[in-house]
Amino acid sequence: MNKLKTLHILLVDNDLNNLSSLEAMIQIPGIYPLKAGSGEEALSFINSHEPAIIFLDLQMKKTDGYALAEKIRDNKKSHRVPIVFISTLPVRRPFLFRGHENGSVDYMVKPLDKTVLTSKINFCIDLWKTTKSLEKKKTALHKALENIKVEMSEHRRTEAALRESRQQFKSLGENSPDIIYTLGLDGSFAYVNPAWKKILGHPRESVLGKYFVDFVEKDDVKQYRDFFRQIRDGKKTLRDVTGTLIHKKGSPRLFNLSGAPNVNGKGDVIGMVGLLKDITEQQKLQVQLLRAQKMEALGTLAGGIAHDFNNLLQAIQGYADLLLLSIEENSEAVEEVKEIKHASQRGAELTRQLLTFSRKAKSRLQAININSEIKHILKLLDRTIPKMIDIEPRLTEDVRIVNADPSQIEQIIMNLAVNARDAMPDGGKLTIKTEVVFLDNSFCNACPGLLPGDHVLLTATDTGCGMDSQVLEHLFEPFYTTKTNGKGTGLGLSIIYGIVKNHGGHIECSSRTGKGTEFKIYLPVLEQKLPAARSVNKKEIAASKGNETVMFVDDDSQVRHSGEQLLTRYGYKMLTASSGENALELYRQKHEEIDLIILDLIMPGMGGINCLEEILKINPREKIIVTTGHECSKSEKEGPLSKITHFIHKPYESHDLLQTARFILDRS
Repeated sequence: MNKLKTLHILLVDNDLNNLSSLEAMIQIPGIYPLKAGSGEEALSFINSHEPAIIFLDLQMKKTDGYALAEKIRDNKKSHRVPIVFISTLPVRRPFLFRGHENGSVDYMVKPLDKTVLTSKINFCIDLWKTTKSLEKKKTALHKALENIKVEMSEHRRTEAALRESRQQFKSLGENSPDIIYTLGLDGSFAYVNPAWKKILGHPRESVLGKYFVDFVEKDDVKQYRDFFRQIRDGKKTLRDVTGTLIHKKGSPRLFNLSGAPNVNGKGDVIGMVGLLKDITEQQKLQVQLLRAQKMEALGTLAGGIAHDFNNLLQAIQGYADLLLLSIEENSEAVEEVKEIKHASQRGAELTRQLLTFSRKAKSRLQAININSEIKHILKLLDRTIPKMIDIEPRLTEDVRIVNADPSQIEQIIMNLAVNARDAMPDGGKLTIKTEVVFLDNSFCNACPGLLPGDHVLLTATDTGCGMDSQVLEHLFEPFYTTKTNGKGTGLGLSIIYGIVKNHGGHIECSSRTGKGTEFKIYLPVLEQKLPAARSVNKKEIAASKGNETVMFVDDDSQVRHSGEQLLTRYGYKMLTASSGENALELYRQKHEEIDLIILDLIMPGMGGINCLEEILKINPREKIIVTTGHECSKSEKEGPLSKITHFIHKPYESHDLLQTARFILDRS
């Protein structure tokens, strides 16, 4: 037993950094990692040491991982050593089978999770030790059988060793966290360990005698029959085949399946044995990670589009205001120009939605009782949802206060109600429920960004047509819609996703075709009241004329020109700059003449923030209006922007710009 205290693990990768990182993750007492930077070095280590596990990188530059695995299997010293392939990308099924045929027992995808890695090492070490122990017992049993006629005492010791081995197998099966099973030749269960009930909910007595395919979905029956046919008829050992089994409550669970032929003493196949490893939660985490990365990338794109779109809308709105100033009030063209302004305002609403999705739009948070908001929205829904749809509120009376934007909460519920309406064209039931739930670390760890504690759970459930898994996979992506042209933009649910994340919450959806849909939204409870917002007491100031000098800075020529024309028409003397660098140079020359600066925040080059910082170094009391098409981050507001009190968000109304300018200039 002393020889087993220190075990070697062989790490094979021609990238020294990867080897060092992997070595650093292995902090298990009694485990000593060996590092090989090439296939030749790996084979040399195998000849001089006896590794318990081999972790082999598939994408080595000069060595094919599959070929090296085959050489390891051909080596007598290592033909039983478990091999775990490591890959930077998920491996497709054909390559999975190829890997298994060459001796791999598992695959891991980079970046590696330390906890999962440690678990796999411990599991493989246990199997390695068990194999070594069983090999020794097999040798002892063979010798005993050879001498059974002359040594009855040796025969009794052999029987005792066999009983001990069976007891060990029973103990392993009874305590294994994974499902261990045996099947007869017809595919019926002869044995399952207690893990079956723990994972899938069925008592063992209700499983024994039934067929494996009784616990799978109809669409997967052929796959499983082919799987077991290869084991039974082809005498193949298959590992890590991904498939689903149905829980007692009807929900699918995802597994890695392994199977091998069960043979008797004559070498005849009498059934099958195998292992089922539940990877449902692991798969959920991988899906959530990929979704979060995708949404982050799309959010960045949406934010950029919204900024450029706001500049275009600002130019349209500015020129429309100039037209209104140029034509008679009773002219027929007035209404047409107003329609242009109305269209630009609708465009501004679209950019606001994009910014909400990209989480760059500021939520106006306040302490609210979500039940009160729902009751108000229900009055609106009574007028917009067909009478054949029954809306049932189930609101917990003592629901806790949340920190939320009332208009955005209204937008969430309205969007969910409209989607439910479209899913129930022939009528149905929409249930809106609130309750207070406590989310523990286990739940929050599976939901990035969510913190443990009390949350208000808002649930919207309909009895509509439901969705399949393919639709659910893309549900929160912007511009993805199953509706026909003209029936939806595909932004509704992506905006809801952005709003919920802006509120520090979490949203999830469950649905099955023909079984309806359920959305769950978790919002953190507000533990204390918000401080009263600081209000600025402004007097009403008309957009009167002025004679001061204004420097207008914007990289968009149309925004700059329309702004210049507007302010010039109201008597202001104008200086313009197309970049932060140009503005700074102009300011250094004429800062004594300049009374007000209107500065765009997002510009190429040094940008608006750096330009603002340099201007304030020259004159810390300079009067400045900052215009922007996006919300400033917390870090941005802590810089030079903290000294600015007047922001105008694009696209803005001309009279708002004039009134703000007049207000600042008239201050002492």
